[in-house]
Amino acid sequence: MPDISKSENLLIVDGGITNDPGPYNITLSISQGVQDAITLPYSGAQVVIEEKDGLSDTLTEVREGFYQTDPVKIHGIPGREYRVIINAGQKRYESEWMYMKKCPEVERLYWQRESHPGNEFDYDGIQVYIDTRDPENNTRYYRWEYQENWAFSVPVSSSWNPALCYSRSISSSIMIGTTENLQNDRLEKQPVVYINQTSSRLTLRYRIILIQHAISQREYRYWEALEELNENLGTLFDPIPARINGNVSNISDYKENVLGFFTCSSVKKDTMYVDAQDFYNDPITFISPYKDCDFQTFEGENNTDVNRYLRYGWLLADTFRDGLVLITTLANSRFCFDCTTSGDPVPPVDWIPFKYYK
Repeated sequence: MPDISKSENLLIVDGGITNDPGPYNITLSISQGVQDAITLPYSGAQVVIEEKDGLSDTLTEVREGFYQTDPVKIHGIPGREYRVIINAGQKRYESEWMYMKKCPEVERLYWQRESHPGNEFDYDGIQVYIDTRDPENNTRYYRWEYQENWAFSVPVSSSWNPALCYSRSISSSIMIGTTENLQNDRLEKQPVVYINQTSSRLTLRYRIILIQHAISQREYRYWEALEELNENLGTLFDPIPARINGNVSNISDYKENVLGFFTCSSVKKDTMYVDAQDFYNDPITFISPYKDCDFQTFEGENNTDVNRYLRYGWLLADTFRDGLVLITTLANSRFCFDCTTSGDPVPPVDWIPFKYYK
């Protein structure tokens, strides 16, 4: 296997197929540095996702190194097998045939109020958990990911800027679980994400969409090895990515190491909302991201102090009339009064509206 001095120029395959509606994505890149921390997209390959004894689809390169199926030509079906074929220059790469398991429903997605230790003080917040089980005892290997959306507001909202915006995030850590050593195919209180008081996620309304994958033992071992690598990477004697065997090979040279994994899984989803009013009887003391914001308010028309502050770099945050008196508010940063600097004024798809009082 390649050692660290020879870890350059290895093909990296990332992506796969699920039973969710397409399109499905495959990303190809080439490792370009020590421990493969630097990669470059691989363009111009022919990429095909194939169903055993069934349909196939040649992916379109929609941007450099990023290949995508037609939305309707191929669709993952539990109980069938799939693979990826990659023709890159004079080389042909194929993944193993991957069987798509049937994924059980998420039994329960929930949160608990918890305190977690921090560097300077203990954090207050919520820990999101999942319970899941397969009554047929056939899944055994699971992987989870999630998408987050939350509503937030800024300390001062002007008449020309939206008062409410929405932000989003996706999971970045590896979350896997197995019941291979248990009699029943059931997992309880699997941690998903901890949200503490330094985040604006819980100040108004928060939504998490959990995606549960039923995966093979082969794929589980890959994620397990990758998780261990991510935890240990940093010393000279740690394993390098080239030592993690994926499921893609050069069919003419099986000694060539190919990084990454062609994933094949069916999925189930569950959604949970958390509102600020859920903490009405026991409020969370938030550490505001706007703690460095500063505002100055002035009264009257043609106030010379307004022009002076504007010359110093302050920004016009709001103006309104209190009776006949003009009130002008200035801020030291646009971040403090314009929520579009860190969010989107348009709510996400399928967002359940809520009452917001400015």
